[in-house]
Amino acid sequence: MDFASGAKYTGDWVDSNMTGQGLYIFASGARYEGQWKDGKYNGLLDEINEQSWGQWKDGKQHGKGKKDFANGEMYTGDWVDNNRTGQGLYIYTNGDRYE
Repeated sequence: MDFASGAKYTGDWVDSNMTGQGLYIFASGARYEGQWKDGKYNGLLDEINEQSWGQWKDGKQHGKGKKDFANGEMYTGDWVDNNRTGQGLYIYTNGDRYE
C-alpha cells in the first residue's frame, strides 16, 4: 500500500489495520520490518536505518533491545514504553561505559 506521505507498507492486514508480518518504508527511507498489531509494531522489530533492534509493544520499544544513536553512543538492555530502564549497558562516544 502506498500512502500520501510517500511511505509504503507491504504485509498483512486485518480489518483495514496493519496486523501480522509487514515492512513499512518511510518516505525518508527508514524501514520498520516485523510484527504489527492494529496498525502498531509489536514483537521483534528491526528498525533499519535508525539502528534499533529488539522487542516492541504498541509501537514502543519494550523488553530487550539495542539502539545505536546518531551521535555514536549505544545502549543495549531493558526498555519499557520507549524508555531505558532496568539492566543495561550504555557506551559513550569516548568509550566510557555505564552499567
